[in-house]
Amino acid sequence: MKRMNGKIWVIYGILIVYLFLLILFPSIFKETFYTSFIQQVFWFGLSLYAYYASDKERFRNRDKIGKIQMVVIFTIIYLMVYFALGLAFGYTKSPYSHTLSSMLSNIWVFIPVIIFQEYLRAVLVRFTKRNKPLVIGIFLLFSLIELNYGSLETSFATRESSFKYVSSTLLPLLTRNALLTYFAYVCDYWPGLIFRVAVMLANILLPIFPDFDWFVTGLLELSTHIIMFISVNYMNDLSKRITTRTSRKPQRTSNPKVTIPLLTLLLVFVCFVAGFFTYRPIAIVSDSMVPKFARGDAVVVKKLSEKEKEELEVNDIIQYTLDGRTIVHRIHKKTKDEYGNTVYQTKGDNNNAPDTELVTLKQVKGKVYMVIPFAGWPSVLIYDFLKE
Repeated sequence: MKRMNGKIWVIYGILIVYLFLLILFPSIFKETFYTSFIQQVFWFGLSLYAYYASDKERFRNRDKIGKIQMVVIFTIIYLMVYFALGLAFGYTKSPYSHTLSSMLSNIWVFIPVIIFQEYLRAVLVRFTKRNKPLVIGIFLLFSLIELNYGSLETSFATRESSFKYVSSTLLPLLTRNALLTYFAYVCDYWPGLIFRVAVMLANILLPIFPDFDWFVTGLLELSTHIIMFISVNYMNDLSKRITTRTSRKPQRTSNPKVTIPLLTLLLVFVCFVAGFFTYRPIAIVSDSMVPKFARGDAVVVKKLSEKEKEELEVNDIIQYTLDGRTIVHRIHKKTKDEYGNTVYQTKGDNNNAPDTELVTLKQVKGKVYMVIPFAGWPSVLIYDFLKE
């Protein structure tokens, strides 16, 4: 590997200046002229300079092709799972226009920038590979450049909005850039470029998206980044072990017999919490259903079909939504509205009177299947913190 030289430091300086401009003048970088022309020229010019500053040096790795193939496979699986989950959550219309001119325009806005950014990231990592703190600096620099500084004030206006922003935007952004920087560290720019371009093209070209809420979206992205990192890291460790097989000192690598089952359990748990399965847990934040269950308990709710919602009976405990809130109460009365549709009157076991609002079938989300004492306290404490 070549040592750091003055030309490479110039790239760092330009990126830092660019970052400060993003922070100080965020509105300028949202203008059409910038997004459709200036940013492409900027990243192309910087990448071209990096190409010559690096003396056209190529990345050398013993198992480069194998790692690229693994990333391609995981990218395909991720996209298949992402869009297949829409069968459970429903679909929503894409925010992008799908006329030919609009699709070509969106491809021009996003794809060249991704290509130049990943090439530039790889060049910087290639010349700092012996300095891991500097590699971390590259990860942080690219992460900060990707942030939308125009919306930060709104995103951190309250504790609730802060938690939502950190969970759905900031953490996925950081883990994605950590993953892309690791790709560049072990395999140059191709894995990161393939992953980012494939995901962006799917977003631009497909007319529908799974209708996930912010929590599920963030959780899915985090899980994907972690799984891809573990897989590529294991292949990298295996490659190192093969190349040093004759060494007397044994190489310590991850054992797939341990890693794969743990990873599978983690994935299943994440899917269970996110509601990908028929049953999902709900934390209880009030004492309205004492003594059946209390604040800090968790209930496992079974999702219901439209027919099953219609067949609910008095004394069944249901989960439903009302004015953006999730409520878990017992059915007190089953009746019909003025149009002949089934509606339910609910009541908390610990409340003196039934709830005033009738619950429609559309509001019903599921039926309580079982109670897990005290399991909801972590969620309740977070909820209390955000509501203060």
